[in-house]
Order: sequence, then C-alpha cells, then structure tokens
Amino acid sequence: MTRHKQEWACRNYYSTYLEPIGVEMVPRYFYDEAVSGGLPFGERPEGRVVLTSVQPGDWLLFSDWSRTFRDLEDSEKVTKNLLGRRVNLHCTGFPIDTAKAVGRYSRRIIVASNQLERELAAERVVELNRYKIAEGIPHSRGCPMGWKKVSRVVSGRTVREYRVDPDERQLCGYVAGLRASGESHERIAQWLHTQRMFRSKRGSDRTVVVWMLQAHALDPPFPKITSYKRVREMIKSGELRLRTS
Repeated sequence: MTRHKQEWACRNYYSTYLEPIGVEMVPRYFYDEAVSGGLPFGERPEGRVVLTSVQPGDWLLFSDWSRTFRDLEDSEKVTKNLLGRRVNLHCTGFPIDTAKAVGRYSRRIIVASNQLERELAAERVVELNRYKIAEGIPHSRGCPMGWKKVSRVVSGRTVREYRVDPDERQLCGYVAGLRASGESHERIAQWLHTQRMFRSKRGSDRTVVVWMLQAHALDPPFPKITSYKRVREMIKSGELRLRTS
C-alpha cells in the first residue's frame, strides 16, 4: 500500500495547504518501485524524470524527505538545483515553504535528523553483528563451511545457532582427497554439481571448492566464518593458519 498511501498523503496536503492559496493541481505522480534509497535522487529512474521535466513556477510535493534523498548532501544538491529553477518544494510531513529561508533551514534540520537516524541504525546493526560473530551466533544468510544453522525455542522465543554438519565436513575431506590425487578445482566442481545434497546448500563452482579445501586444512579446521572472502583475507593476514604436513 506504500504507493497508494503516499499519493493519498499528497492529495490531502494539497487540499489542506495548497488549494486554498490557488495552486492548481496536475495529478502526476512519480514513484520508483523497489529502488534502493541509497541511490542519489538524480540516479533513480523517476528522479531523473522529475529533474528533466519540471518547469519554472511548478510546485513539487514530496511525501517524505527521508524517502526522497539519500542523505543531506543529496538533498542540498537537488534542492539547490530545483529552487534555482524557481520550482516550489513542499513535503507532506512538514508544511514548510522552501522558497523562504526559514523553510530551507527547517528542511536541512529534518533531512540531517533523518540521516543521523539511519546512520545510528546502521551502527547498531554493525555492533550487533560484531557481537554475534564473537559469540558464534548466526548473523547473516550465509553459513560457515562445515556448519549448519538450526533453530530452537528457549523461554518462548526462537534462537538460532550453529551446529556441526558432519555430512558437509566428510564431503570436504573427500574433496581434499580428490585434490591430493591430482584432480583440478574445475573437475571437482563438476563432480560436486552431481551431489544434490551439497548443491542445494552451497552451489558447486570453483570458489566453493577452494573454500572447502581451505576450511578443511585450517588449524583448527572449519572456523565459524560465513564468508569465503573473509576466510581468504584472514589467511593472507595470518589471522588464520593452514596446517603444515
């Protein structure tokens, strides 16, 4: 209902604040379906249409400043562009006139507050994931090689945790044997593709084969790290060590 709700908010704002002062409404709505809010306004499909189609004297109404701009820098850039073209800007959440200095000041405060809120939320996610990694708790969609994610109910709430996956570890050992016998990564990957159990969990490309070999060869083996790229970086930096024969 997001699109309909935003259009409804725009219509209500118009009838309350703009229609009484004689602004004529041309009901043309711009809405980007499933486009990341991390993109600058001018890089979104509908955002580009807005910037190229508005004319001097137009009134442009946004449903929410936080949905409109990526951050304060994006807001300042776009707003300066539009105001310089004599486009009147309004937002349904805050009935302020950006043609006036107080309105522009208020908009900056609102956008900066929204940006702070997003950044604080992102920091909380990073901190929570850091704690989960340290405690060996599932923190992403991925799963460490040699482990499986399981869920159990504790005191009425569902808790996820990692448990040893003996089948996958045995398969990693078999792959290590194939590699030791001279099989290439590519040939092993082709063989893995025929193993339905493994294919449904991991995939069967060369990267997965290398991850299996490294996880099996580490000392200690099978660390609780969900990313092959992270495993590779930690091996290069010396944080993880491979067993020597």
